[in-house]
Amino acid sequence: MRPPPLTVRDLLRVLAEQPGLRRRLARTWLFAGSLLAIGAGVTAVAHYRYGAPIYDRASGQPAAPREILAIILLIGAVGAFFVLLGGLLAKWDPDR
Repeated sequence: MRPPPLTVRDLLRVLAEQPGLRRRLARTWLFAGSLLAIGAGVTAVAHYRYGAPIYDRASGQPAAPREILAIILLIGAVGAFFVLLGGLLAKWDPDR
């Protein structure tokens, strides 16, 4: 049994050797990133368009507008990052 890849070069070598793993990982990242981005969009529409309140769990009070914006942008950015990584991995051709 081989040890897991420890460097980026080792990881790229393993992904080049196993195209099935590469495609499955790309599909998973695309799916997870899409869910995060869609969830952030739905939350933004529900809050800003329809006025659904978002509460702070610690205090029980409505969250500050800057906090809400920061959370929605953070979740959306993480989702977009995973979509980008999944798309790049799906299009990556190790033979070129």
